[in-house]
Parts: sequence; structure tokens; C-alpha cells
Amino acid sequence: MITNKQLLEVDGRIAVAREILAKSAKNMTTENKEILSMFDSILELIVVLKNQIAVEEYKRGYNDCL
Repeated sequence: MITNKQLLEVDGRIAVAREILAKSAKNMTTENKEILSMFDSILELIVVLKNQIAVEEYKRGYNDCL
């Protein structure tokens, strides 16, 4: 089972990674900015998957109470 603390840690790490990407993009060429954009898309996919896991964990906990 995944805990809320673990899910929040993922949120924090993604926020830090996005901040680093944004700072890095300031002095980069267009090609490198496109690469950073791909990394940001991967981070967004991780967020979607994390949210899906959170919903499933919530459902599992709710069903255990029934």
C-alpha cells in the first residue's frame, strides 16, 4: 500500500524538478528547451500516474471499510 506521505513526497520532488527545469531553460537554445519540454511532459505523466494510484488506494481503503 502506498501512503499519503509517499504521494506527497512525489509531489514535492516533481515541484523541485520543474523549478530546476524552468531555471535551466532561461539560458538554453531552442533545441535544448524542446528537450526540457519533453522532460516536463514526462513529469506531467508521472503526476497523472501518481493521481491514479492515489485514487486506487483511496478506493481500496474505502472498499475495505464496507
